[in-house]
Amino acid sequence: MPKVQWYDIQQNTFTRWVNDELKLRGKHIDDLKTDLKDGLMLIHLMEIISGKKVGKYNKHPVIIQQKMENLNIALAFMKAEGLKFVNVGSEDIVSGNLRIILGLVWTIILRYEINRNGGDNDLLKWIQSKIPEYNIKGFTKDWNDGRALNGLIHALRPDLCQDHKQLDGKKKLANATRGIDTAEKEMGVDKLILPE
Repeated sequence: MPKVQWYDIQQNTFTRWVNDELKLRGKHIDDLKTDLKDGLMLIHLMEIISGKKVGKYNKHPVIIQQKMENLNIALAFMKAEGLKFVNVGSEDIVSGNLRIILGLVWTIILRYEINRNGGDNDLLKWIQSKIPEYNIKGFTKDWNDGRALNGLIHALRPDLCQDHKQLDGKKKLANATRGIDTAEKEMGVDKLILPE
């Protein structure tokens, strides 16, 4: 499947998820690429899914500095909430960098949606169907040695990570680094988390 179609699918799916959350405040977005630029919808989203207040922000941003400030408030809140991401800045969202925005929304989904639903969710079941040999039960410790990540990459792209079953489980950082780097280079998945 070409990258353009994959991004379209991701964008549509993630936009629907964001709107499903935002409807609790009567809010709606049409385009992830443009509708998060002032930080307001991202702030609303974070307050809804975390159940916490982000703090003081500009409710009517007009100039770019106010928009960037709102985005920086939202990103700082996410980090304080324990979301881990790299290479994401307010300038990426203001400029409409779709790859970065999709990665950020995916990180939010993983943190909140999966925690909300526990182990009983479609994503986990899908992953288990792709790599049953790794006995994945969740999205934290089962991935620590990097072998499952390489296995999932191989399941999605059989030409990649063919030796995932032979990887040394004691070389956790090397395995995770290899998987994350391969996903970025060969599959276009942004490196939004660090192997550590």
